[in-house]
Amino acid sequence: MPLVDYHTHTPFCHHAIGEPEAYIQAAIDAKLIEYGISDHAPTETEPFDNWRMAQSDMPDYLAWIERAKSYAGDKIIIRKGLECDWFLDGKNWIDELNQITEWDYLIGSVHYIQTPQDLLSVQSAALWDFDNPKWQNDWEGLDVDQLWELYFATYIDMIAHGGFDICAHPDLIKKFGFLPQRDTSYYFKPVIEALKDTNTCFEINMAGLNKPCKEQYPQLNFIEMAAQAQVPVILSSDAHAPTEVGRNFNRGLALLQQAGFTHTARFEKRQRHQLVIG
Repeated sequence: MPLVDYHTHTPFCHHAIGEPEAYIQAAIDAKLIEYGISDHAPTETEPFDNWRMAQSDMPDYLAWIERAKSYAGDKIIIRKGLECDWFLDGKNWIDELNQITEWDYLIGSVHYIQTPQDLLSVQSAALWDFDNPKWQNDWEGLDVDQLWELYFATYIDMIAHGGFDICAHPDLIKKFGFLPQRDTSYYFKPVIEALKDTNTCFEINMAGLNKPCKEQYPQLNFIEMAAQAQVPVILSSDAHAPTEVGRNFNRGLALLQQAGFTHTARFEKRQRHQLVIG
């Protein structure tokens, strides 16, 4: 069936490798019909962290995309996007990013939450990059339920902003395998309601299968609840290397069908269209 892969990265984020030609060839080999490039957007205040492009990289990033389009020719459609971190006071900056060029889509994601009190002795910043591998061992002993509450409150705020076409890896907070005592549906239900109310697409991000949680983002019960609510969905690899393009998509397609989805999304110039799951 026709599939697209929109959540992918470039070396400008400092933790991805590969030239545009290699990524596009991998997408062609995977028989994708569209390939989207969506690296980590710069932040308003710099320097911020070491895993995103700087504002000064933007012209080269756009040139990288044009190089990808040149190689693709008429073999595959290339889409232009960004993955934008959401911060509670970030609306104006997202609006500025949107004006840089004519994007096909913007992905919203949450990689930072309020720093828990238990970590203030080693992490003095107000925001905590909870999925950074350097913190994996520090999760032991933390109040996981509280962290899930903080994460999903931020995630719902991001959805309510309404500036994103796709909301990324909905339960990224589970990356290191730490689950709350509550049933996860408790956290997922208001997220799905927010997605439904704003008519916003979420992604099934297959990269989680290769992380410590060993499971796609989000869990199956989220996917099933979203299908029942008829929330738009897209399948993503979160590729950081050409070998990861379209990775685990067969399993992702099976999840979509198991949950009862009949369509996935595609985007062009911020307009959403449907692809039939055949």
